[in-house]
Amino acid sequence: MEVTTVSFSDPPLRWSLRPELTQPRTAADDSFNLIDTDISFKIDFFVLGDTLLDQRQLDRRILIPVLGVSHALWVTSPTDQVLRNLDWFHSGDQCSEQQWRDIREILRVGGEDLDLHDLESTAEMLGLDRLLYRALAGMSPEV
Repeated sequence: MEVTTVSFSDPPLRWSLRPELTQPRTAADDSFNLIDTDISFKIDFFVLGDTLLDQRQLDRRILIPVLGVSHALWVTSPTDQVLRNLDWFHSGDQCSEQQWRDIREILRVGGEDLDLHDLESTAEMLGLDRLLYRALAGMSPEV
């Protein structure tokens, strides 16, 4: 395993990265992660695809400051993260309790940062509207 030191923080963070994991092994491989070996902090990276959700996440990303560091970090908007999690949940046979909790928590915490009109219309285009409405109502994903 290769260990890389990131010097833009003070003290510098040490990340473990297995270079072979940054290269897709199959068409379905679209992510990898970095792990800070000292504090066990993980960052997930997702390779940009060519779907509507992929393009939206890039177009509508948000730049946030990182405390204690002079750099900022691009992250997915709460609206797009709900859509992405709904898509993962739907694609995974709707059985991940963790993903469902994540969806519900983003909706709960997102508040005014969520564009509900856009969320509903995009969910409908993607066939995720039934799941979205159940999550918004605080219900379980089962019918």
